Amino acid sequence: MYRLIMVDDETMSTDIIQEIIDFEKYGFELAATFSNGKNALEYVKSNHVDVVITDIKMPVFTGIDLVKGIREFSSDTEILFLTAYP
Repeated sequence: MYRLIMVDDETMSTDIIQEIIDFEKYGFELAATFSNGKNALEYVKSNHVDVVITDIKMPVFTGIDLVKGIREFSSDTEILFLTAYP
């Protein structure tokens, strides 16, 4: 099973995604959700994550910052940006 995290400062977005997608059906374990990239990066540094679904514009640490941080130590983690940011 692939490990997945979601990162979005709008918790309603992550809640809706969890309601409409049966991650386990597709072979994914939703390991955690985060409201900012900084907390997500700390998690990824100490836990294996296969896929990150992230917003781009968030307070504290953006999705772009998150990806830059992840790429410093992992080139295998797949990143999916899901955002309303134009």
